[in-house]
Amino acid sequence: MSNVGSYNNADAGQTHDYVGVAGAVDASLPSSGYSVQHNYGGITAINGMLTANFCYQLRDVTDGTSNTMVIAEQSGPIGTSDLRANYYGGWGGFTQTMATTAAITTWTASTDAWGSGISTVRYAPNPKTTASGSDNVYDMNTALTSYHVGGVHVLLSDGGVRFVSDNINFATLANLASKGDGLVLGEF
Repeated sequence: MSNVGSYNNADAGQTHDYVGVAGAVDASLPSSGYSVQHNYGGITAINGMLTANFCYQLRDVTDGTSNTMVIAEQSGPIGTSDLRANYYGGWGGFTQTMATTAAITTWTASTDAWGSGISTVRYAPNPKTTASGSDNVYDMNTALTSYHVGGVHVLLSDGGVRFVSDNINFATLANLASKGDGLVLGEF
């Protein structure tokens, strides 16, 4: 696959198969102040459990711990490319500047923001081609992928592991990635 061993991972030794879920970007979610777009095409959200520069606790999961993803699989290729969030290895940091409180109004604009180890859900699992924000290993919207036929595994906030189908309604997937959107989560 192309991009395997890119950057400092010449032997893919620090390449992980799971990413933290920073939240989701979707028209059905409340969008006021929870995300910022970067010049690479990616959009970073802070409406999930594992976001850059914030520390959330289980009490912050107001949608229910069995309805909120924390970690998702990112192990398979998109076409012939390995596009897992591994810019400088498993967790290479995040260049977005923000205040130290969890208030969603604290994002600051940055044209050169990138990160690794987390991803904001913006596309359905196992896409056949890349889209804006998912076409580089440092983009914040690297897709959830796997070698499993038909879907990806996710870890929920309650500790449960679920298999999420590639055919999941995207609004449901976005709700699953958000810890407190207040929207009813359908069957998945």
